[in-house]
Amino acid sequence: MESATDTSTQPRCTERAAVDKGVRGAEMNRAVDFITSKLNNGFHKPDDARRAFDNILALESDHVDMFLIHWPLPTLYGGDFVSIWKVLEEFARDGAGPPTGRNAPS
Repeated sequence: MESATDTSTQPRCTERAAVDKGVRGAEMNRAVDFITSKLNNGFHKPDDARRAFDNILALESDHVDMFLIHWPLPTLYGGDFVSIWKVLEEFARDGAGPPTGRNAPS
Protein backbone atom coordinates (compact mmCIF):
# COMPACT_ATOMS: atom_id res chain seq x y z
CA MET A 1 0.00 0.00 0.00
CA GLU A 2 1.34 3.42 -0.88
CA SER A 3 0.22 6.75 0.54
CA ALA A 4 1.75 10.18 0.15
CA THR A 5 -0.59 11.67 2.74
CA ASP A 6 0.89 12.90 6.02
CA THR A 7 -1.58 11.46 8.50
CA SER A 8 0.61 11.47 11.60
CA THR A 9 -0.58 14.79 12.93
CA GLN A 10 -4.09 14.99 11.49
CA PRO A 11 -6.05 12.14 13.08
CA ARG A 12 -9.48 13.42 12.03
CA CYS A 13 -8.78 14.06 8.36
CA THR A 14 -10.43 11.99 5.64
CA GLU A 15 -7.09 10.72 4.37
CA ARG A 16 -6.22 9.40 7.85
CA ALA A 17 -9.44 7.37 7.92
CA ALA A 18 -8.66 5.89 4.50
CA VAL A 19 -5.09 5.02 5.49
CA ASP A 20 -6.26 3.50 8.79
CA LYS A 21 -8.79 1.35 6.94
CA GLY A 22 -6.25 0.29 4.31
CA VAL A 23 -3.55 -0.63 6.79
CA ARG A 24 -5.90 -2.51 9.10
CA GLY A 25 -7.48 -4.35 6.15
CA ALA A 26 -4.17 -5.28 4.57
CA GLU A 27 -2.20 -8.35 5.35
CA MET A 28 1.00 -6.56 6.17
CA ASN A 29 4.23 -8.45 6.40
CA ARG A 30 6.52 -6.28 8.50
CA ALA A 31 9.50 -8.25 7.25
CA VAL A 32 8.99 -6.69 3.82
CA ASP A 33 6.52 -3.79 4.26
CA PHE A 34 8.24 -0.48 4.98
CA ILE A 35 6.36 2.22 6.95
CA THR A 36 7.45 5.82 6.39
CA SER A 37 5.92 8.92 7.94
CA LYS A 38 6.89 12.55 8.35
CA LEU A 39 6.52 15.01 11.20
CA ASN A 40 4.66 18.08 10.02
CA ASN A 41 6.10 21.56 10.68
CA GLY A 42 3.34 22.50 13.11
CA PHE A 43 4.19 19.69 15.51
CA HIS A 44 7.81 20.23 16.46
CA LYS A 45 7.23 20.71 20.19
CA PRO A 46 8.34 17.52 21.96
CA ASP A 47 4.91 16.49 23.28
CA ASP A 48 3.29 17.21 19.90
CA ALA A 49 5.89 15.05 18.18
CA ARG A 50 5.30 12.21 20.63
CA ARG A 51 1.54 12.35 19.98
CA ALA A 52 2.12 12.38 16.21
CA PHE A 53 4.42 9.38 16.45
CA ASP A 54 1.96 7.52 18.67
CA ASN A 55 -0.73 8.11 16.02
CA ILE A 56 1.45 6.31 13.49
CA LEU A 57 2.06 3.41 15.86
CA ALA A 58 -1.70 3.20 16.37
CA LEU A 59 -1.87 1.86 12.81
CA GLU A 60 -1.14 -1.52 14.40
CA SER A 61 2.60 -1.39 14.04
CA ASP A 62 5.25 -1.71 16.69
CA HIS A 63 7.74 0.45 14.83
CA VAL A 64 8.18 2.90 11.97
CA ASP A 65 10.95 2.23 9.48
CA MET A 66 11.49 5.86 8.49
CA PHE A 67 10.23 8.92 10.37
CA LEU A 68 11.20 12.17 8.72
CA ILE A 69 11.20 15.66 10.13
CA HIS A 70 10.10 18.20 7.55
CA TRP A 71 12.57 20.84 8.68
CA PRO A 72 13.99 21.62 12.14
CA LEU A 73 12.64 25.23 12.01
CA PRO A 74 15.13 27.02 14.26
CA THR A 75 13.16 30.27 13.82
CA LEU A 76 10.15 28.80 15.64
CA TYR A 77 9.74 27.47 19.17
CA GLY A 78 12.19 30.00 20.56
CA GLY A 79 14.96 28.64 18.35
CA ASP A 80 14.84 25.30 20.18
CA PHE A 81 15.19 22.72 17.44
CA VAL A 82 17.47 20.58 19.59
CA SER A 83 14.53 19.39 21.71
CA ILE A 84 12.69 17.94 18.74
CA TRP A 85 15.84 16.23 17.54
CA LYS A 86 16.25 14.60 20.98
CA VAL A 87 12.66 13.34 20.79
CA LEU A 88 13.38 11.72 17.41
CA GLU A 89 16.44 10.07 18.97
CA GLU A 90 14.20 8.89 21.83
CA PHE A 91 11.99 7.02 19.34
CA ALA A 92 15.06 5.22 18.00
CA ARG A 93 16.37 4.36 21.49
CA ASP A 94 12.95 2.92 22.38
CA GLY A 95 13.09 0.69 19.31
CA ALA A 96 9.92 2.18 17.79
CA GLY A 97 11.67 4.49 15.34
CA PRO A 98 14.62 4.49 12.99
CA PRO A 99 17.96 6.21 13.43
CA THR A 100 17.52 9.99 13.28
CA GLY A 101 17.73 11.74 9.91
CA ARG A 102 16.18 14.57 7.90
CA ASN A 103 14.70 14.96 4.44
CA ALA A 104 15.54 18.56 3.53
CA PRO A 105 18.68 19.66 1.70
CA SER A 106 21.38 21.55 3.53
